[in-house]
Amino acid sequence: MCKYPIISGYDIQRELGQGGFGKVYLGKDKISGGLVAIKFLKDENPKSLNDLVNEIQLIDSFDHPNIVKYRTHIQNGESLCFVMDYCEKGNLHQAMAGTSLEQKVQWIITGTNTIAQLHERGVYHNDLKPGNLLISKSGTLKISDFGCANLSWGTRVFLPPEMLIDQYPSNDDPRRDIYALGVTLLELATGSNPFSGLTNEQIFQKHLSGDIIKGDVPQWLQEVILNAIHRIPELRFQNASDFVEALSAKHVPTVLNQRRLIGGSISNKINGLIARKKWVKVAGLVAEGLNRYPEDVSICQAAGNYYLNRNQIEKAQQTLLHALSLNPRIDVQKELGICQLELGNFPQAISLLNDHLSRSGLDKEAYSSLIRCYYETDRYEYAIQLCDQLLANRNLRFPFLYNNRLICQILMGVSDFPEFENSNNPFIAYNLALLQPQNEFYNDEKGPNLKSKLLFQEVRHESLKDDMNKFWLDNLDRNNQKEVNKAIATIGRTGYQNDIEFGNTRVSRKHAIIINQKNDLWIYDLSSTGTWVDGSRVKKRAPLLYNSKIEFNGFFGRFIYSLDKVI
Repeated sequence: MCKYPIISGYDIQRELGQGGFGKVYLGKDKISGGLVAIKFLKDENPKSLNDLVNEIQLIDSFDHPNIVKYRTHIQNGESLCFVMDYCEKGNLHQAMAGTSLEQKVQWIITGTNTIAQLHERGVYHNDLKPGNLLISKSGTLKISDFGCANLSWGTRVFLPPEMLIDQYPSNDDPRRDIYALGVTLLELATGSNPFSGLTNEQIFQKHLSGDIIKGDVPQWLQEVILNAIHRIPELRFQNASDFVEALSAKHVPTVLNQRRLIGGSISNKINGLIARKKWVKVAGLVAEGLNRYPEDVSICQAAGNYYLNRNQIEKAQQTLLHALSLNPRIDVQKELGICQLELGNFPQAISLLNDHLSRSGLDKEAYSSLIRCYYETDRYEYAIQLCDQLLANRNLRFPFLYNNRLICQILMGVSDFPEFENSNNPFIAYNLALLQPQNEFYNDEKGPNLKSKLLFQEVRHESLKDDMNKFWLDNLDRNNQKEVNKAIATIGRTGYQNDIEFGNTRVSRKHAIIINQKNDLWIYDLSSTGTWVDGSRVKKRAPLLYNSKIEFNGFFGRFIYSLDKVI
């Protein structure tokens, strides 16, 4: 009985090896006498095999000297096998004994250079390891198993950490091949794989501890390897050419870190302009930063913060999620929680905010957002309870807590607040004014409810005072061009105690308010007949800039400062 499979035109000499794809045999061409490797595949799925044949044909069309050439494929009964070049010296595991470190590094340079060229053509291996890097009789490195690699998930100890914690990269991410080549080089340099025999969690923990390289490995090579296998994809070499450059130069060139330095500088400028409320300047810098460095985590995070500050919630969420995809370990839970809050997804918002507060227990913006979640979902007792817990701590008596506790009490039926008679908080003064007898119509079931007119105080406005800039709405109505310098200016129908009034029923009794804080002005629509800023209808609130065009249900005007312009 024949020990090996029978293939027409070839004599099987012996088994060379086996893996997840099947077995490989050494074959001898019956006519030429030349030796070949014959790979028998396990997978019998016609679709997978057809895809495999197409990919192998694509690889073979490159005719690259460092890629194992496929000669033909043969249907052997129900099995498919491939005939390819035979590499006499075996794979890197077999060839590395007695080989100098310089030669091993040169093999990886050759392999990485080849991978770089294939990446440029949109081809990715996704299962690089010593067993798939072969050495010919002349000592030339050749990469094998391109098509076969993609029939499986990959070899676990060569998979990047993000794949071990369910953060699966796409199949066309070059950093996956770079990581595998880095681990291969580490194995060649030390003689063993530091991740062998470990669970996924243990591999990830080993990356966190940094206890990876054992043995006498040159300092420069340790630096390059650790960069190639960094647990955070964005901190690895971003393309194979950078990896080759570092190996050839025997250090990680400064130019490879230049993008991160520039990105860090831009993100610092963005955050600095946000802190100074220079909105026009920061808008230009955000656009430039995202255009030039769309994959920089720090820029994406700063840009998301800007969008959140300007109430561009969908852009903020999209940009922050992109930053999180680049680095799953960045802390943007608070910002994403605020996005979910603004989108009305309150359970998700509460979960994200609590996650953030478990690590940052003194973040007043997170507490404010959590209180607002309870307020928006009519769970006033929980909001009051949280306010009380914070106010009980002298270090946490944030000004906004008093107002936000107040409006929850109002909605629970409390109407007497003697403790606020001398309050200098404009939000408290505005909200208490709504309890006056002339505003009793807000409790009429047929009209707008009181909650739609109450103001929740955000952290950004906790220092609001009545000595802000003067402003007016130009071209709105000749009778309404008086200057206003109140911190909270009300806009509405004549006869309802508003700072800017309209004698027309198309405008609501309390239509909108303007929060007049220098360089951070906002207009709130109070569930009115409609407010628009620069052509877009206001949903709850919108930021204002100098010369913003405002419409109140058919009445148009421009928002003008009489003092400093907002820049």
